[in-house]
Amino acid sequence: TWTILGQQVMFAPQSPTNALSGNADSWDGYRGARARVFDMIERAKVSNLAVLTGDVHSSWAFDVPRDPFAGYDKATGKGSIGVEFAGTSVTSPSNVGRDGQKQLDDLKAARPRLHYVDGRYRGYYIVDLTRDRLQADYYAVATIAERSTKERFEAGFITESGRNHLVPASSPA
Repeated sequence: TWTILGQQVMFAPQSPTNALSGNADSWDGYRGARARVFDMIERAKVSNLAVLTGDVHSSWAFDVPRDPFAGYDKATGKGSIGVEFAGTSVTSPSNVGRDGQKQLDDLKAARPRLHYVDGRYRGYYIVDLTRDRLQADYYAVATIAERSTKERFEAGFITESGRNHLVPASSPA
């Protein structure tokens, strides 16, 4: 039911096609290669695509339209070919959110397909799959300075089979 693409750097387009990449160390720096992946997904009629990303030192949750700046509807997810979840590291610091909530709000405002972003905490996400839905839950650890089992639920998102659109989860899976 689900097609999972596990990889290391942000896949979802971040910058408009005619603009310079804001982060060349992501798929925005390899737009031709990403276009070929999009072509393959469309040719093969891949459905229920979930991109699971690590190594970005912050947490992100996206709908993944081929061109998020044209033909994408934030309310319904129309135009999205999948979803992406990117996770923070357990120990490495991040610049995302370091300047406070306004920075996070600005990131979301500039990216309508972005449902969640935070880099102020260290942690992980867990993905729960069933035939009918995929849910990703983000957790933050209390401290990285000492061993601890303390953690907190930060956010969760669900996409239903056939939707390619994230909605907030009311509680962890």
